Amino acid sequence: MFDYAHVPWVSKRQKLIDKPALPDDIARFTLATLAALLFVDAGLTPIGIHHFARSGGALDVAFHTGRLRRNFQGYTADTCPTLIGLGAWSIFRFPAGYVQNAPATAAYIQRIGAGEFAGSRGYALSEDDTLRARAIELLMLTSSLIYLFWSWNSVHEPEA
Repeated sequence: MFDYAHVPWVSKRQKLIDKPALPDDIARFTLATLAALLFVDAGLTPIGIHHFARSGGALDVAFHTGRLRRNFQGYTADTCPTLIGLGAWSIFRFPAGYVQNAPATAAYIQRIGAGEFAGSRGYALSEDDTLRARAIELLMLTSSLIYLFWSWNSVHEPEA
């Protein structure tokens, strides 16, 4: 479940939307909270920011057993530290860093056709980068529960 992002400087078609017609921050928060509560009431488990898992599914089991992971592709039960990127613009993730394939399709196809590696740029992770990435991952894995608990308590006031 993702909030609508109004970024007309990136998505030109959004210039057609009259910004005053969009809900304000409080309305957006209220809608997101209501949606999250409805998902939980329907039996889904909040497993990360804006993400829910089917009860008993692989992500739910990984969440409850401490094996859930978050990478730049999303939440996963796969603990492999390597992701393989296929296609133009795709990104590889290795324990030591990232490599991005050539962004232009023609350049990507040319490199693959020549039997070359299609990567066009990369980033090597420092020890600090790795530590920060894990800290961010842990925050993303736990913050949805904190948010949901707070949301539930703010909507369902305890009876005196």
